[in-house]
Amino acid sequence: MSLQTFPQELLLVVLEQVCHLIVRDLTTLDLTRKSCGRFLHQFFGLHLVSRSFHGLLTRYIRVDGNPIRKRILELQMQKLINFLQWYPIVGRSEFRVPVPLKVSDIYEACGHVWKNPLVFSIVPDLFEEDMFLSQDAAKQFLCWAPESCKEWLTETKEIDSEDIQSEEHLNEYEYKNSNIEDEATAILANLAYGKTYKLNTQNPWTAPGIEFEVGRHKFPFTIHYHDSTRRIRGYWIGTSISSYTFTTNAFNVRNWLSYPVRKNVVCEKEGRYWLWFLPGCRYILVDYGDLKVVDSQESTKIIDIGNFSKWLFF
Repeated sequence: MSLQTFPQELLLVVLEQVCHLIVRDLTTLDLTRKSCGRFLHQFFGLHLVSRSFHGLLTRYIRVDGNPIRKRILELQMQKLINFLQWYPIVGRSEFRVPVPLKVSDIYEACGHVWKNPLVFSIVPDLFEEDMFLSQDAAKQFLCWAPESCKEWLTETKEIDSEDIQSEEHLNEYEYKNSNIEDEATAILANLAYGKTYKLNTQNPWTAPGIEFEVGRHKFPFTIHYHDSTRRIRGYWIGTSISSYTFTTNAFNVRNWLSYPVRKNVVCEKEGRYWLWFLPGCRYILVDYGDLKVVDSQESTKIIDIGNFSKWLFF
């Protein structure tokens, strides 16, 4: 008997039983010390069996009155929260402070949790220094946040066509009144759809600047950025972009880069390209079509966020 001829009512009963067992195992699992990845892979693997499986799991299977996917995502998030709370305690066994968590550490414990839309509930707390995320792990969550948390994005403001024609530079981050967060929040609030902005990096001789046109959506708040010494260096501002151009006058930089400079890239689909930036300092460009990232701090590399932020050398 094939899946096509298997009675749908019986298939529904079997899937319900399997899902109840997965939820039971996840619920009784020690959410601090043991990995939940094996159980999560079992559930998401069911979706790949056939269209019938995917349809039944999406529309009909429920646990405690809630859709099964919602319950699985809740348990995955609970695992992440417990893991982050537990790690600073056990991570001190051989070191004065815990070793920062790598992307692979989080994946082994929680699966692809950065794709979980419920991550939004712990942002920006996720980026607090006591979470002990490595720079790469923080970047992985940052890069996936706009894609996994789409329903919470807000719209950039509409402005008159005359104002759109003028360019705005984001290179002077003066920190007026010594309040970095307020300045970043003001920049976020004033991002205008269709307007072109220019941003230079701290060292234009080693990293290109970027000129970009703002898209329709932005992340609803800023996210603070810690450097490797755990000191706050600024606040990430995030927006979708409809076009971008890497800019540099340094010939040696153009020779090092594996992507075109001074070539305007236009996006036909809203949301494919996303930009996180620290005014006058740094930016991270995300391409959700190819799952590739360019970080101005590591400008000679392209990062594959679909493969645990692996560097791609060209």
